[in-house]
Amino acid sequence: MRLTKRIRWRVGFARVVLLQLRSANPPEVVATYRRLRANQLSIWHAFGLLIAVYEAEVESMLSEGRVYDHERYLRRLSALPTRPWETLAHGPPRPVR
Repeated sequence: MRLTKRIRWRVGFARVVLLQLRSANPPEVVATYRRLRANQLSIWHAFGLLIAVYEAEVESMLSEGRVYDHERYLRRLSALPTRPWETLAHGPPRPVR
């Protein structure tokens, strides 16, 4: 994925996570953020990990061709501070023709 496109996607992910934190929807995002902060992670590091989890969920949705799975998202949140390995750095896979 091109750098400019990757930056635009990540800004979008950051906006979604910020909205999740502000609205407390889902409430597990706020609870995870508080847990990370209680474990002495900086504000930005905790926020970055939440963004990485959201990005990993979007990447797996695109690569597997599935819809959002809330339970899977919650499992990813509970695994923090271990950063998920999935990323959109290379872009979603293209369908084989």
